[in-house]
Amino acid sequence: MKERGLALALAIMTGLVCGIFAYALLLMATSQARHARFYRSRSRSLAASEAGLVYAREQLLRVPTWCGDPGFLFDSDDDGVKETTVVITVTNCGAGNSHAISAQVVY
Repeated sequence: MKERGLALALAIMTGLVCGIFAYALLLMATSQARHARFYRSRSRSLAASEAGLVYAREQLLRVPTWCGDPGFLFDSDDDGVKETTVVITVTNCGAGNSHAISAQVVY
């Protein structure tokens, strides 16, 4: 009779340890997925802002008195659904050859 009780206790403990391990693995996988989404979003925003700055620089090279666009759309993925707006700001507009360019990403 003692052996049955010991086997039951051992089975319950083994199940509990396996359950805790599975829960920890699930939490770790969820955390990694969240981190990957954040990193992808951050990388996409950085690429969009850099593209906006290159666009503004090219516009200023072509037209030195260019004062910026209200924003242009950057298609962040190939399906055409999610788009990112890059707002370009040019200061010292038309005041010679010194311009300050900044880009803000809204998505």
